[in-house]
Amino acid sequence: MGSYTDFKISGCALMTTKSYVEPIFMTVFRETDKKISAEQLDGSGGIGQHTQIKYAVTASVTKERLDVMGFSLRNARSDFDTEKDLAVRTREEEIRETEELGFSTPSLNQALQHDSDTSICDGDRDTSSFYAAERRGLEILRIATFDDFVEAFKYLRTHSLLSYLPKYGQYPSQTPELVTYMLRKDHDEGHLFGFPCSDPRFLMRAFLESVEECEEVSQDISSVVAAGYYDESDTVCRDALDSLITQYPINERIILLTEGSTDSRLLERTLDLLFPHLVGYYTFMDFDSSNAAGSAAAVVATIKAFCGVGISNRVIGLFDNDTASEDAIRGLKRTSLPNNIRFMRYPTLELAKCYPTMGPGGVLAEMDVNGLACSLELYFGSDVLKTGSTMTPIQWTGYSRTLQRYQGEILDKSRLIDSYEQKLEQCEADHSRVDTLDFSGMRTLFNSVFAVFQ
Repeated sequence: MGSYTDFKISGCALMTTKSYVEPIFMTVFRETDKKISAEQLDGSGGIGQHTQIKYAVTASVTKERLDVMGFSLRNARSDFDTEKDLAVRTREEEIRETEELGFSTPSLNQALQHDSDTSICDGDRDTSSFYAAERRGLEILRIATFDDFVEAFKYLRTHSLLSYLPKYGQYPSQTPELVTYMLRKDHDEGHLFGFPCSDPRFLMRAFLESVEECEEVSQDISSVVAAGYYDESDTVCRDALDSLITQYPINERIILLTEGSTDSRLLERTLDLLFPHLVGYYTFMDFDSSNAAGSAAAVVATIKAFCGVGISNRVIGLFDNDTASEDAIRGLKRTSLPNNIRFMRYPTLELAKCYPTMGPGGVLAEMDVNGLACSLELYFGSDVLKTGSTMTPIQWTGYSRTLQRYQGEILDKSRLIDSYEQKLEQCEADHSRVDTLDFSGMRTLFNSVFAVFQ
């Protein structure tokens, strides 16, 4: 036995689940759509009351919500065409590989009529009839349009075929073949009702075209509440949406925010070179397309904006390991960030613990510049930073009264960037060069990035 819950449109069940609601179908509801009412029972079970608990809105509201999420009618049509072509090609290949040639192609109703008590995939039917039905099903799908499916949904609804799901061979003789095809239980592409789509909300959008704007769209959870799977007071819709939000960023690339376009460009190329197996898990801010400003303050502003709009992607703000960045992120330390948004400064660098610096008088002195002057250039490697026998020095450029420390900037930035790009080009042309050149700073930096969400 068990307790079931139905997602319905105009009284027709599109999705039935046992013991739980399907989260993706709950995205068209909000917790305010929850309705609790007492229903009077008067039947063989006796007279009494039954508490009905459901989420319900009108078809018109559902359409608007789907539009906002991107599941518009136009997108549904486009998605259908794409997914149908893929399904047809897949089915053609499967039939070519397994079918014995020479079978006739009767109608799907005729192919199934002789065995009304078993499913097409029970294995009791002879091979000829099975593949005849397969080929005819393929032809039905090949010629069916989006509007044909809408009309078929209307037929299913008005003839109450979704209310009892008739067995094969029990369809009235005049039942359209597309409707018969949709009611098959063996659609191996995983599409409900054989409707090709990349997301079941496109199916929902198509079905909505077959009903009036005032019809009800609902998820009745009365049975699963009565069975104890949920409590009446549970925020079932909100919890379902939270589960989707929690899972979504796990499957999406992590956004890396840097202080400028040069940092993004060089880090992206370095990631591709040193950690190619992790490239698809990260994406960098596109400064060129977005015309976004580049600075530590801009990264702070972007992070706060992401918090404000509730972005669900995982985000990492990357800051230089210097005084200016430390000053900029003071505001973030006082901000309550969601779990999916983090920030970090470039990590402590061994090379920078004893590094040449230059004061106003031009005198060189070695000191630890971690936290004071470590911009991305310090992570380029000693083979780039060296000019002759010495490292390119840090020039002290300002003093932060707030933090009571100096801010430093490496000299000859443009030359260093050009040298590092040449280094990347050499390694991209001959990957064996990676092990002969100094990428220790970049490896340290990326290992810190990889650990942020661990």
